Amino acid sequence: MDPVHRYFLDCKDKTLKSKRTIWLSFICVIVNLWFKLRCFLRLARLSCLKKATNTGFAKVNLPLSSRLHGLVPAYRQAGKFPDSMTESYTVYALKSLRDGRIYVGFTRDVEKRLREHNSGKTKSTKGFRPWIIIYTEIAETRQNAREKEIYLKSGIGKEFLKSLE
Repeated sequence: MDPVHRYFLDCKDKTLKSKRTIWLSFICVIVNLWFKLRCFLRLARLSCLKKATNTGFAKVNLPLSSRLHGLVPAYRQAGKFPDSMTESYTVYALKSLRDGRIYVGFTRDVEKRLREHNSGKTKSTKGFRPWIIIYTEIAETRQNAREKEIYLKSGIGKEFLKSLE
């Protein structure tokens, strides 16, 4: 039997339940129905998005923002495509002239990134300015750059950077 019908049948016999219990059960039924509706709408939206990826956007009756949301990354929705095939990343190591700390990161524009570090725009390096570049290495992909960065941040990588001084 459906929960809503069960609720109304239970309400007829008020000797079994107090008014508070009846209201609580009614609220539970409403919340349950709301969750079922929400899940149904989510599944319907996903099936529309699946149709959109298979048959093209023009045949789906959803707003453009709903059709694009979740299908492509945000930067591609805005029309900015990364030049990951043509641009490479640079892994860099900085040394603080204040206390000799070493900072490791990667970027596409080392000079711009150094200016950001020295101007205080980076929270983690702001208190140890000025910085100088002590090591750079070019990596072809972002993943390779991240792996090299992790290596240089490890104990053996830090020892390598200290030996360059």
